[in-house]
Amino acid sequence: MPISIQSVAVTTSESIATTANKLSITVAATATSISAANANRKGFNIENKTGQTIFVGTANTVSASNYWFSIPDGTFYEMPRPIYTGAIFGIVASGTAAPQITEFV
Repeated sequence: MPISIQSVAVTTSESIATTANKLSITVAATATSISAANANRKGFNIENKTGQTIFVGTANTVSASNYWFSIPDGTFYEMPRPIYTGAIFGIVASGTAAPQITEFV
């Protein structure tokens, strides 16, 4: 019995960022807003060369034991697709940290 093959047209679109905003944020030992919710966010990354691990979450209740992901010192984090567009918070165990943060819109 012959097999019938049908073709299907698929259209994809990728949203391209046109602006890269460097965010000057000092993350403290209390929950710190790293980036407000942004429906236009197309990319987000953090380079951590601060000597501390940064714990990242989606609410101001982020802590070193309750977080979305951590970014150890000397590492780079690039948000995977689909890009999360909600608020981003961070915290360090003690002191402060000033990582390099870029948000693409």
